[in-house]
Amino acid sequence: MKALKLFEGNDEAWDLLGGADGVAGYYGDNGGDPDGNAWLPNVGGDDFTEELMQKAVDAGLGEIVEVEEAFSDDEMLVILGLPSRQDVYAELDEDTVDALKAAANTQLQWAHYGAYGAGDSVWVFVKKG
Repeated sequence: MKALKLFEGNDEAWDLLGGADGVAGYYGDNGGDPDGNAWLPNVGGDDFTEELMQKAVDAGLGEIVEVEEAFSDDEMLVILGLPSRQDVYAELDEDTVDALKAAANTQLQWAHYGAYGAGDSVWVFVKKG
């Protein structure tokens, strides 16, 4: 899926993308910034038109990238080559979350939305390479 990766979470991009009521809202995580090393939109980016994304690119605010999504932390463990957990329904401990983030930082450009280990955990990423 194509998505708009913002270079900065700045006011100019926020305004261009329609603020919280527009598609800029896809870059927020429950009122805050998403975890991760890249400004990528949360699931639901279907509201982004090619025209709007190109407008942001032309303004020097971002670039269009091909993203993938994972809808669980356990899926990310497998994608990142980390050992999968025996009980995928058990809460993630802090060490596992830290290992996920560290591996993601070396392998991906990524953003995380929701709570780690919860049903709303969503990862949006671009593989480096």
